[in-house]
Amino acid sequence: MPSASRCRRGDLSSVRASVAAAAPRRETDPKKRVATTVVGLVSVFGNDVDAHYEKLLDGEGGIGNIDRFDASKFPTKFAGQIRGFSSEGYIDEKNDRLLDDYLRHCLVGSETALESSGLGVGSEAHGQVLESLEHAMKRDAPIITEYLGGAVNC
Repeated sequence: MPSASRCRRGDLSSVRASVAAAAPRRETDPKKRVATTVVGLVSVFGNDVDAHYEKLLDGEGGIGNIDRFDASKFPTKFAGQIRGFSSEGYIDEKNDRLLDDYLRHCLVGSETALESSGLGVGSEAHGQVLESLEHAMKRDAPIITEYLGGAVNC
């Protein structure tokens, strides 16, 4: 049977996935579950979840003309820009200068979610989370996170 890399167009129907190539089925423990029960956000309506929700219910729009950079070269001249954002109290000045807006928004949103969940810095639960991460690192357990960086840094 030809391998997938050697197949010509039209021959792919003859290639079958081997059992060895399939990922092993993972046993799941119903007692080990993670649930996200809080929200931290940074949006065109502000950083407060309640205010954001109220503005949505009132039908307010957050879209306006782009004024953070020269948009004359682009076909679209409007966007949902985050205005009046401040990372003060969440990110120190040195790091704040080094980060783009996307990362600032992620860090502030994450920190507000942690604070509202009771996992903020200084809480007992925060210490338990750090201990779990340290234990995972010692065991060389994979810790997966996702980063989708900002495209425009103005």
